[in-house]
Amino acid sequence: MHLLLPFALGLGLLSAASLPMRAAVTQIYPPTSSCFVFSPANWATHSLHDGVKARQSWNAGAYFRVTFKTETPAVTIALHLGVKQYGAWNGTNWSLLNPIPAISYSLDGLITDDVPADGPTHDGILSISVPTPGSHTLTVWLRNSEQLHRWVRGGTGSNVLQVNGISFGEGAVPLAGKRQSHWVLIVGDSITEGIQADNGRDNVLYDYSWLDAQALFARGYETAISACGYSGWVCTGCADGDVPGYYVVNKGSGGKWVYDDGASRWNKIDGVTSLLDSQGRMSGYGGRNQPPSVIFFNYGTNETLSRAVTARMAASIEQCLPALRKAAPNAEILVAVPFGIESTRVYGSEGLLYAAALRRAVRNYLKQHPDDRRTHLVDLGANVANALASPIYGAGIHPNMAGHAFLAPLVLQVIEQFLPTK
Repeated sequence: MHLLLPFALGLGLLSAASLPMRAAVTQIYPPTSSCFVFSPANWATHSLHDGVKARQSWNAGAYFRVTFKTETPAVTIALHLGVKQYGAWNGTNWSLLNPIPAISYSLDGLITDDVPADGPTHDGILSISVPTPGSHTLTVWLRNSEQLHRWVRGGTGSNVLQVNGISFGEGAVPLAGKRQSHWVLIVGDSITEGIQADNGRDNVLYDYSWLDAQALFARGYETAISACGYSGWVCTGCADGDVPGYYVVNKGSGGKWVYDDGASRWNKIDGVTSLLDSQGRMSGYGGRNQPPSVIFFNYGTNETLSRAVTARMAASIEQCLPALRKAAPNAEILVAVPFGIESTRVYGSEGLLYAAALRRAVRNYLKQHPDDRRTHLVDLGANVANALASPIYGAGIHPNMAGHAFLAPLVLQVIEQFLPTK
């Protein structure tokens, strides 16, 4: 139900035009094969035609890893992929929405960026030439997708990456993959998803969350990036509001803020797949005893931008934290003051109000739950917000690539303080 990410930084990028031609297909190993490892808490299993079980994800930054061995040079492997997209009425006829989602992949560290998620010729086959014999690791990331219709409802959805399997050319054999036993969950909005991170273009590989995930992998942790543009504690995600808010509360009887499970996604991977195991605990891969070690939040920016009711956001936080604690009893829960909202240049005085409301909500929770010593308020401070408002780092809501590079070590330093001793 989920994927994995290896890889060291600082390696070159190939263009999609350099991809080899399609190879002959032999046996197809499905996503359930032991050669696949998926990032935790990102992937769901859905049935396709002819009984095929595909893994699919709408999360930018979701990844999978395939391990295999080649005994001869110039062996070709083929990933069997797919996407889902809805049609749209343009006033005259039905047409496909938006650009096809894109992936990036690393073969033994060398990255090929910006490949259509259904292959370079849109036939669902991504053929990759492996030049040298030996043991190899292929890692694939969902790079970006249009912020529309991504929440999978009833097994359908659009701008969703499907993984149907992999086949190996003659001279190559799959090997059993190994996933790290610990994982970190990073939750956020478009700033965490990689929107405009590539100096105005969407690409999670330029985002602080992805950069930190690489460092965490080197320390023995898988990472689930669970981020969606437009979303927040109560704000719905995607431009069409398709993705539920994280922990939605609405006014109930007596004026109290009441949790709405159907409108919330904190305990779901998609519209039909639970993030909780049979005991109601957060699970990386659907089984028991697979909780996250750390949960990091960067939420509240969209509440600020949409001028959401601050009391509603605060109630969401104060009610969400007990639910998370019950679902992940031993996880370190880190709630960040959104990185930039204290910059009055970008957010005006409203940003200060929402930052203060978030701080109060976390402190109220801690006051009401004094035995919880694993929930923490994270505040990078006004200086970081002002830095992000500087032209060199983007000077707006979305940091540019330099801004994300500036953020990444600051966030990593915070997360590292709370990584458990394995």
